[in-house]
Amino acid sequence: MDKITIDKGTSNQIRVSFPYNKDYVAKIKTIEGYKWHPDGKYWSFPYSEDTLRKILSAFSGEDIDIDPILQKFDALERELISKKFLRKF
Repeated sequence: MDKITIDKGTSNQIRVSFPYNKDYVAKIKTIEGYKWHPDGKYWSFPYSEDTLRKILSAFSGEDIDIDPILQKFDALERELISKKFLRKF
């Protein structure tokens, strides 16, 4: 089984990388906003909590290595929204 790496890219993006796997490519293409970067061999998405959840859902049951920064950011964003310090868009 191939490992999927999800990390925080530059300028508010999510990066997803994995060894070539046609099934994984098909899953990536079901998520709106994807962009392939052939030079770095990764996919990127504009960062949003919804997009991160869609990525995790698409690869549910797979071997995923997710950057702890994304996990912490997601938790902080949910807390700020619940305390009404941040609006959910």
